[in-house]
Amino acid sequence: MVIGVLRNYLTANAGDLQSSLPARNLGVSGRATYDYDERYLAEFDFGYNGSERFAANHRFGFFSVDRLGLNIANEKFFKPLTNVISKLKIKRDLRIGW
Repeated sequence: MVIGVLRNYLTANAGDLQSSLPARNLGVSGRATYDYDERYLAEFDFGYNGSERFAANHRFGFFSVDRLGLNIANEKFFKPLTNVISKLKIKRDLRIGW
């Protein structure tokens, strides 16, 4: 899944100078997920966003989150406990920002 955003926001008759300045944002975000055998999980989320309100040499930034997971409830050794605990997942996030 990929989503793009282009926004230009203007406030007419703003009470002060800061509020009357335009706010422009440009970005693209996305997500990819993978599931193997309903046990092993992987997910990658990202965003590449920019604004003219940031410093000229730092207008855009890339941000991502990588996730790895294990659905323990679907492992063979856990089957005797599924009548007590029906879902049990362990996830680990790896955050990266550039």
